[in-house]
Amino acid sequence: MMVHVRQLIVVFSLVLLFQGLESSMSKNRVKLRSSDGEVFEVDLAVAYESHTVKGMIEDAGTESPIQLQNVSGKTLSKVIEYCSYHVQRSKSSDENAGNLEHEMKLWDAEFMKVDPGTIFDLFLAGYYLNIKGLHDLGGKTICGMMKGKTAEQIRKTFNIKDAVSEEEEDVGRENHRVKLRSTDDEVFEVDEVVAYKSRRVRNMIKDSGTENPVLLLKVSSKILRKVLKYCEYHVGNSKSSDDKPATPEDEIKLWDAEFMTVDPATFSDLVEAASYLQIRSLEDLAFQTLHDVEVIGPPHVIQLDIYVCEDKHMCLNCRDFGVFSSA
Repeated sequence: MMVHVRQLIVVFSLVLLFQGLESSMSKNRVKLRSSDGEVFEVDLAVAYESHTVKGMIEDAGTESPIQLQNVSGKTLSKVIEYCSYHVQRSKSSDENAGNLEHEMKLWDAEFMKVDPGTIFDLFLAGYYLNIKGLHDLGGKTICGMMKGKTAEQIRKTFNIKDAVSEEEEDVGRENHRVKLRSTDDEVFEVDEVVAYKSRRVRNMIKDSGTENPVLLLKVSSKILRKVLKYCEYHVGNSKSSDDKPATPEDEIKLWDAEFMTVDPATFSDLVEAASYLQIRSLEDLAFQTLHDVEVIGPPHVIQLDIYVCEDKHMCLNCRDFGVFSSA
């Protein structure tokens, strides 16, 4: 009888130990759900590579899967592969720092050997998930692929699909006023035709109407004011009307060049706003601005940064090697 009791005690102890280990392991894991419903379970350390996910976990905990609306299962799988590798290698303490950095750069280069659409998706995911290393890696790869290409060639490379132009759809449309709310709660009232330069705003208005201000979660008031300035100019000058003829194309190009003469942070914010708001012409202008920049040196070894030189031209600067063109 005593033997059976001892066996039961041992079994019960093992069960408790297993449950404790399982509970401890589950506390260090989190589930992430992609926009198309695929669920991935990862270590917290891997998930915390994303500042966006980290903030969501701190707010809501880990009991339910973290919903990532803007990242597909295919892209999230690649993002997790990137984060898992970098977490693992960052723990390596028995390797020479220089060798480790070189090895990680080689791995990053191999990781980005995918089709252009996947590269672009990884770049956007790095921005949305706030993974600086992945965002920078995607941006550097895209810059290398854009070099020497026109805006139209870039669109074809990254499979950025064309659509019926906003101007064609707006022919004969009765003009109304629309209110747009920035992420810091400033409200702007503009003509509907101006707001419709953004396909995202157009779709949001079609879905929800114009009774309430359209909330733009990723655009600050400073950047929204500048974007609206761009949209108003192009609506008012790109087409002829009863009041005045269309502005000459060369004059519009000069205005665009002056419009993009901004500090690096504003330039980056304009690129991200154009992508988020889906304003094709502003995206093209940003691509063309980068295309007009001459970069000296092999693209696979330079680390690019955008700055404004003394002549107020947008330039790409190599932080690590100091290789750049002053335009």
